Amino acid sequence: MLKFGLPGAKKSVPLPTLATLTFGSQISLKKGDQLSVIVFSNNTRRDYTGPASLRVIKDTVSLRSGAEPEVFPVAPEQLKVIQQWLNLHPNGLGDMPKPPGLGKLTFDVIKPLDGALFLSRQPEFLLTGTLPRDAKLLIYDKDNRRFWVEPLEDKHVTFPPAAEFHWGENYSWEIRNFTGGSLLKGRFKIATEQQAYQLYSAKVPVLPDTPKINLVLYALTLQMAGAYPEAQDVWASLHKLQ
Repeated sequence: MLKFGLPGAKKSVPLPTLATLTFGSQISLKKGDQLSVIVFSNNTRRDYTGPASLRVIKDTVSLRSGAEPEVFPVAPEQLKVIQQWLNLHPNGLGDMPKPPGLGKLTFDVIKPLDGALFLSRQPEFLLTGTLPRDAKLLIYDKDNRRFWVEPLEDKHVTFPPAAEFHWGENYSWEIRNFTGGSLLKGRFKIATEQQAYQLYSAKVPVLPDTPKINLVLYALTLQMAGAYPEAQDVWASLHKLQ
């Protein structure tokens, strides 16, 4: 069994709790807490709302106190996403990559995270802190040839139409200071047209009546693909809906 939980109070880090449940596990939900449990033995989802007390017994969850859960079937494609996620992160929620600077410099690149997938041919960079003087952002293609050079004059960097990024290509980047020294490095990828279409087609609307489990599964799909900004937006939307 697998549980997805959202705390009743908003947290600074917009990520839900995701964990496997083993026999004998006991769970206490505070008022307002929401918990979805995927029961693999019968392909169902049980949605609990606190206050409640639960205990995992053989192949299911026993409600000790609180309101009865709503029970829904789990679609095969949802189970597939869950299994893919567990194969990658058997102990729960995988962390997003960290910004490359990690506080070692006066600035950092917070977008794209290392290895990020862009769903369009218009990648962008977002920096924080104090920009280095006369620095340049260099982009390299898959063969490590210089693809583009952009003066680093603003914390939000976009590229002109002349920078023709290609579908399905891998790129690396580097920020160099005015003396030519390398300051930060990273990499990103442009999705294939089919991949971008599939991920956009699977988009779940952020509406008050949208089941939160659907948003969680879509966020997991995006995060596994490397579409980190989009995944972070979905995690944040989960808390806005509370």
